[in-house]
Amino acid sequence: MFKFPIFKKMGSSIDQIDIQDIREGIVKINKYKYFRVIQTSSINFQLKNESEQDNIIDIYEGFLNSLNFPIQILIRTREINIDDYLESINQKIKHEKNSIYLNNLKEYKNFVLELINQNKILSKFFYVIIPIELDQKAEFNLVKKQLALRVDLIQKNLKKLNIISHVLDSLSIIELFYSFYNPIKSKLQPISIDNFDISKEQVSNNRKKTNEHKKILNKRYNLENPFHTTNHSVIDLFSYEGLRENEDYLKIDNQYVRCLYIVGYPFVAVSGWLDNLINFGYNSDISYHIQEVPSSQALPKLNRKITELESTKRTMLRDGKIIGSEVTDPLQSAIELRDKILRGQQKLFQLSIYIGLRANSIQALNKMSSIFESVMASKLFYTKTARYQQLDALKSILPRAQNNLSHQRNLDSSSLALTFPFMSSDFVQPSGVLYGINKSNSSLVMVDRFSLPNANSIIFAQSGSGKSYLTKVEIIRQLNDGTKVIVIDPEGEYKKLTESLGGTYIKVSVNSKQKINPFDSPFNSLGKKDKFQFIQDLTSFIEVMAEGLKSSEKAIVDKILLDLYSRKRKTPPLLGDFYLNLKKYHYNDLLSRLEKYVTGSLSELFNYQTNISLDNRLIVFGIKDLSESIRPIMMFMISNFVSNSIKQNKRKQILIIDEGWLLFENPTSAKFISGLVRRARKYYLGISIITQQANDFLNNSYGRIVASQSMLRILMRQDSTSIDQVQKAFSLSEYERDFLLCSDRGEALMIIDQTHLALKIVSSKKEHPLITTDPSELCLK
Repeated sequence: MFKFPIFKKMGSSIDQIDIQDIREGIVKINKYKYFRVIQTSSINFQLKNESEQDNIIDIYEGFLNSLNFPIQILIRTREINIDDYLESINQKIKHEKNSIYLNNLKEYKNFVLELINQNKILSKFFYVIIPIELDQKAEFNLVKKQLALRVDLIQKNLKKLNIISHVLDSLSIIELFYSFYNPIKSKLQPISIDNFDISKEQVSNNRKKTNEHKKILNKRYNLENPFHTTNHSVIDLFSYEGLRENEDYLKIDNQYVRCLYIVGYPFVAVSGWLDNLINFGYNSDISYHIQEVPSSQALPKLNRKITELESTKRTMLRDGKIIGSEVTDPLQSAIELRDKILRGQQKLFQLSIYIGLRANSIQALNKMSSIFESVMASKLFYTKTARYQQLDALKSILPRAQNNLSHQRNLDSSSLALTFPFMSSDFVQPSGVLYGINKSNSSLVMVDRFSLPNANSIIFAQSGSGKSYLTKVEIIRQLNDGTKVIVIDPEGEYKKLTESLGGTYIKVSVNSKQKINPFDSPFNSLGKKDKFQFIQDLTSFIEVMAEGLKSSEKAIVDKILLDLYSRKRKTPPLLGDFYLNLKKYHYNDLLSRLEKYVTGSLSELFNYQTNISLDNRLIVFGIKDLSESIRPIMMFMISNFVSNSIKQNKRKQILIIDEGWLLFENPTSAKFISGLVRRARKYYLGISIITQQANDFLNNSYGRIVASQSMLRILMRQDSTSIDQVQKAFSLSEYERDFLLCSDRGEALMIIDQTHLALKIVSSKKEHPLITTDPSELCLK
């Protein structure tokens, strides 16, 4: 009796990889077959209602019907290792000298560890592999052109689904294969040459170094040149590490991999057919191979099947047997499909689904396999381990568009569309801060806002929904991360937190001894563009104070400001200096409008030299004691003062403007803040605007600009008067609309660039007392 060895001896790893070369993002299998790889975003399918899900499936069906070539769709689910994140907290603890922040960091670390033990941190990656196989050896330019046409078709169809995609270049493809062939080594030792790393973390942290590394690799391996023989094989960069094959699993780089495939499907296809597969919460690779069966081949097959079933039916009738659904159902389905193909309403496809499960021990792999089989069986899918074919199965999973096992199932396009794969509700950036628990899958939500195209955020929330609680949670976590935070506080909600964290609370009022000079600026040290912007912003501030400026008044204000800052002086000019210069030009009407700020009741607020410092890590400006008519002017002045200050100290900083809608009541201040939001990224600044007045904000043209320029959008409970406007502005689904109307306190819909997810804000036991404003809890104290 034949016995499969414990580990099957393999040939050379280069032979097993079966790839000849990679150039200009095109992978060469042999002289006739090539492919490209597209990485895509995903849709949070669970946040769509039934009609919206049906619409997505209909569009996906149209996508499938447009295909006249095979494709592979690969879904990689990985449990994120945040050891580096915990180590970064340890390093902060080690170097933190402030006892308050030191205790907070220790508490935060314990809190994160507790959550990790309760919740898995997963992330999904989606790829579409597009092959082309030519009848004869072709020139590289022809291969490139033919693949470009196919890539363009795929990307246009994905765009209809609001899925963003980009074509991987050679280095990204090498990294992808390297992570498959060297799962452990790729984490500990990213692809490197001469100590230049190209790990994704290094890309964001040290782009100059990474670009230099890319140049070296490109030069050495000619990655961006047409295919040709080189002295250095690019395959050397990612060949297998310690590959062994057992009868029912593989061992690669000390990681255990088991490959399975689906052989049995439920008879009736329904929406969410493969949700359990796609959302399986373990390290796995899921590979779909989709290939159209041309009608010239499909129709004869269907006719033959119909003939066989009708013959079986007649035989059973003749023998007096009862004809059951096992004959009538497939017969009816085959006849309907044949008629639809003849009318051009449907296509026939062959679908193969392979699954690779990964674990660090054989015991863990066996347990994972058992769970997976049970999960799939609950949806009437029959799975089978690829015994004695593990390596061939792995090759069918790898992003190479090769279906080595050919375990296929025939499906019409409407049934195949129900397997829609581009769905995920995960969002974890280990370099970011923890916001809460994902309501879709209980994973953690960690966002690094400074890694997004911009670090700006907006929060729209009804009173009592938990917006200040969320903001304070983020403040504590950002401070722990070393980010400087500045808050404009109109209601005195942040005073307790500021005092608890040893921050600086600046009380802005007529009777306060703490002063801010609106004219304060290191003008002479600014660049030409910043000088111009400063004069324009100061002109806008004077326009708000004066309740508007005519064209002639704007011109004279500009002239006086330029004159004031052209003089050598030991201290910055004051509003009073501007006022005295204005008197020379006899603009009596403008003088009368500014008089109360210079010599009148508000002179204590606006006509003194700055005597405050922004050196603390947490600064809060409290403007609660100001009248409502003065608050917008003061918010403008503080925002301008802060923006001028940060230009001299570029570090991670966040400016939080609570009740930000006040700034949008005046077109001039609204224009200023929208301009500041656009420029914030330039100064490593993130601006957070919080408001209850969603309608007022979104009905304002500048408010809409701010919303569009904020990559992080957080929506909490809304009332019926604002929900229509919010839904339209953020393209929310009906499910998301209903969620915002009935969400509990502390629940939020977070939109990160194009990703939508629902979460519950979480705080630790020590954080909660510092940030709660619940009257019942405060009374108990």
